[in-house]
Amino acid sequence: MTTLSQTGPGPSSGGGAERPAEGGVCRCLCFDVSFERLKLIAESTGGGLLEAHRQTGCGARCGLCLPYIQVMLKTGRTLLPVMWADDFRAHGVNPGRIQQIQKSLMEARGGLVRKSVVKGAGAEKPRAQRAAAGGSRAQHSSDSPAS
Repeated sequence: MTTLSQTGPGPSSGGGAERPAEGGVCRCLCFDVSFERLKLIAESTGGGLLEAHRQTGCGARCGLCLPYIQVMLKTGRTLLPVMWADDFRAHGVNPGRIQQIQKSLMEARGGLVRKSVVKGAGAEKPRAQRAAAGGSRAQHSSDSPAS
């Protein structure tokens, strides 16, 4: 998985696909395989994710590309935006390690990865309002992403 802001052909096993000029996720970084190549393998063999993994190794190292590959196979899009756990769930895909990373980032940044809100009683309060009211992170477990 990668977010890129450069252009040019991928090194070797990526199938010579162009990297996007704008940021996006378009390949497995660990094995340098483009989503275009993975899509071609999955479609031509009918073996889906398992066959793409068997032929390329994608998903076997860090695993961050797996939910992106699943979304790519469901949507047919080979350039995807950077997504969080809820974005994957909206596509019916288990976010896997993305969820763990999101949780770690939220803990490291005091719950502020996205616009942090407290949900309850039909109203949402921005984090700044909660702090002004004397609320603490420990008191508001709804800040954390669903497990």
